[in-house]
Amino acid sequence: MTLATLIVLQLGQPTGHVLTPRHFGVNVEFFREYLAEGVATKQEDFAAALHAAGVKALRFPGGNPAYYYLPESRQQSMSLAHATGHWEFREDQPHSNGFVTLEQLALFARKYDFKLLYELPCLFHLDGDTPRATTRSKFSDRAGNFDRDRVAEGVAYGMGIVRRLRRLEAPVALWELGNEEFAHCQAADYAKVTAGYVQALRTEDPKTPVTVVAMGKDWLQTLAPLLREAGVLDGVRSFQAHYPFGNWPGPGQDGDKGDAAAFALGDLKIERWLAAYSEKLPALGLGGTPLSITETTAMHQENWDPHAVIGTQGHALCYAWNWMTLLADPRVDCAVFHDCATPFFGMLRHNVGWDAASRHFRWLNAPSRPEALSPVFPGQYVLSPTACANRLLAELAGEELVEVKTPTTPEFRALASRNRVVAVNRTDHSAAIELPFAIGSSEAAVAESLSACLPGDFRVVPVEFGNGAGRGRAVLPAWSVAVVRRLDKG
Repeated sequence: MTLATLIVLQLGQPTGHVLTPRHFGVNVEFFREYLAEGVATKQEDFAAALHAAGVKALRFPGGNPAYYYLPESRQQSMSLAHATGHWEFREDQPHSNGFVTLEQLALFARKYDFKLLYELPCLFHLDGDTPRATTRSKFSDRAGNFDRDRVAEGVAYGMGIVRRLRRLEAPVALWELGNEEFAHCQAADYAKVTAGYVQALRTEDPKTPVTVVAMGKDWLQTLAPLLREAGVLDGVRSFQAHYPFGNWPGPGQDGDKGDAAAFALGDLKIERWLAAYSEKLPALGLGGTPLSITETTAMHQENWDPHAVIGTQGHALCYAWNWMTLLADPRVDCAVFHDCATPFFGMLRHNVGWDAASRHFRWLNAPSRPEALSPVFPGQYVLSPTACANRLLAELAGEELVEVKTPTTPEFRALASRNRVVAVNRTDHSAAIELPFAIGSSEAAVAESLSACLPGDFRVVPVEFGNGAGRGRAVLPAWSVAVVRRLDKG
């Protein structure tokens, strides 16, 4: 099927669903060079890159690092990381041996207007100078440091972090209890930690929402009754999940795993996954409890080559089309892209060079990087096509969505508020979109090709907007993400 030359966009009533900064988050790991420099010596550059990418919120300490980040001590954090089998944080990797303090994080977020999605520690805590297991987990078994449950001590330690951040006036928009504990400990043990946190947060910070881990087979069915029995279920704002899509198949042959054109048309079937989540809730007495997607990409890395596709215009189109599912669904109150600025996953790049042979970016300070990298971007933050697309999507932050009655197709999709429309054209030809307002302006994220990665090969450009008979018309370029802004405010 091809996209019609003219699409008449039909908008309906307000939905009551308002997008927030939590819908435009990125995962930031506390030890990455791009973050450590970005909140210390390159604040202006880092903030400018994040704003240019439409980022509104930072998830910290960044996924798995929540298991071992001890904000008082870089050395204790590294020791705990290695004892528990986490070797991504290490001295011999200059791009991954930094350390961000709570003070640096809070100051940066406050100064440059980013919200924080903070993961509180659930498995370990610092007791004086000694890291201790809060409850038993696979990690404590590996480290050999579990002697007894220390839930009260662990929660007290985490609440110390809460109080420090509040004293620093850190703009925390979500307390996330852990990361993926469903894979590492028993639900009953996690429930004890959660209960302690919820009870303490009711007094310390009753307004900031709390989300708890809800992934894993039968985990939620076990966890919810335990939290209800502890009298804290009503203190949980949402349940958290990662990678809300099924096994989207990759290309037919392994040699095509880096095919940006094939990737561009991907459909993650997120609606099916969200429906399966919602079906669990009535039997648990949870009604319409929201879902916080605090970590996700737009692919299964087993089925695609992330290095080859993540930085392309094809990825930007796939991302924007599928992210609209998360943004449009009122059940979803948070959506975080994984991650901010690494060559493998990132929406941005930092201190990298282009490896033309393999067609992806590499860190300039990696110990084993190829010599022939060109161009190079020493110390710079580099946008991707996905960052450009996300900036246009993020213009909907703070807006109440309205109904879009024009059908979604694999080739065309739109989200709209009263003041803006963001649309995706996944075809090889331009199309006109007719709008129910006469005065407007429009921009589109476009590229030289679907495999475009390098700055200069992709950009955000003004596009034609005309009007007549009380209606406007904007042109969507081929393979583009576009925003149309209403200027008459009628």
